[in-house]
Amino acid sequence: MASRKQPPEPPVRAILEKIDAQGEVLEDLRGRFDSQGVVLEDLRGRFDSQDLALGDVRVRVDSQSLVLEDMRSQNRLTIEAVEAARLALDQRIERLEQDTRSRDALLELAVRDLKISVQENSIDIRDLAGKVEALARLEERVAAIERRLP
Repeated sequence: MASRKQPPEPPVRAILEKIDAQGEVLEDLRGRFDSQGVVLEDLRGRFDSQDLALGDVRVRVDSQSLVLEDMRSQNRLTIEAVEAARLALDQRIERLEQDTRSRDALLELAVRDLKISVQENSIDIRDLAGKVEALARLEERVAAIERRLP
């Protein structure tokens, strides 16, 4: 079975690093605005919403990572089950092959014994056929003698 190249996994760490870097940039901007005395209430609300959005992204990434790990775990279990079934099937096939070889050897011995018995019976039949012929000739002679007797 040809090995297929699987698409690379999403770079979760890279995404998290980018998110963290963006958070650092935002914090830096916040410090600059505070040091200049700019009223940042509106911007703070935006930053808070971005922090919530980042939190949502992290939650999504974490949940996708969990789903991915669950899929990997299920795949491992499936592979283990298939491997166990294959091993059991291999053992069963090997056992059947051994049984078949044993049965074939017994049948071969039985055929050899039967062949020898047939050959011996053929010899016995020929001997009996010769004896029957001899008896038939004797019977004819006895019948001929009986006919001559008064």
